[in-house]
Amino acid sequence: MRRPPELQAIFDSLQQEGPFTSVADAQRQLDARLRDYNARPQADLCGLSPDVVAQLLEGDWAGTGALRLTDSLNLGDLVESAILADARTLLAYVSEQGPIRETATRSLPRAVVRALLPLLRMPTRYGESIDPEERPQGSVHFPAWQPSA
Repeated sequence: MRRPPELQAIFDSLQQEGPFTSVADAQRQLDARLRDYNARPQADLCGLSPDVVAQLLEGDWAGTGALRLTDSLNLGDLVESAILADARTLLAYVSEQGPIRETATRSLPRAVVRALLPLLRMPTRYGESIDPEERPQGSVHFPAWQPSA
């Protein structure tokens, strides 16, 4: 299993610092370093820390977690929400077209991006004013997020 370089550096430094007085001492050292690692923003997580990603994935959206929804909202309150509209657009696309397979570079295939960009409301990285022929060729990198089983 290939570890992220930051985690490998933690294990390497612990190995160089040894020997430890006990397994419990080694575990305390590892736990302290992992707490620090989990609190730091990570490039592979789009600038979020592992702690924040865990809140997003595990929060119940009512009382805990980074996102909270209220029961008092109705659909009319959400009609202007670009992120909700775009999420629904992406879900509809997957429902109609089937699963989206990432490219070898872990990006969305160009055909998928070409189909989705005109339908999305949120500003894109390349801007709506750029002519589609002038946008970068190949695939456009959107990290492929896979929920863990």
